[in-house]
Amino acid sequence: MMNISHILMRARKNNDKYGHDMGNVVIRGVADAIKRSFPHEAVAMRYGGDEFVVLIPDCNEQKAKNMEKSFHKILKDMTSAKKLPFGIEASSGFVIAVDNSRSLDDYINEADEHMYQAKKRHKAQRD
Repeated sequence: MMNISHILMRARKNNDKYGHDMGNVVIRGVADAIKRSFPHEAVAMRYGGDEFVVLIPDCNEQKAKNMEKSFHKILKDMTSAKKLPFGIEASSGFVIAVDNSRSLDDYINEADEHMYQAKKRHKAQRD
């Protein structure tokens, strides 16, 4: 399971500066990157304003890391290809679901925590 979120504050600033149509370009771009980065059998859903959850069957940690890396590269390449006035960036976190006694919400919350840790690291690198 992977929880992916476009950096919320920047998304809001971009919407305010460039309009909601540009915000929709970003959301569609992230959705396209998900489609291109993850296997066909993965189930992806928009979980909230700018959050997506991707459920990937039969996935291990190395596969998840490779898919996460591919996802981020596609976003970077997309920014250049679309000549956007800002970068499409995402923070992501994943968790490998191995304990059947835990709920889907438990796993989403854990992946969410990993995502927020990544978001803090990205913010610190930009500052």
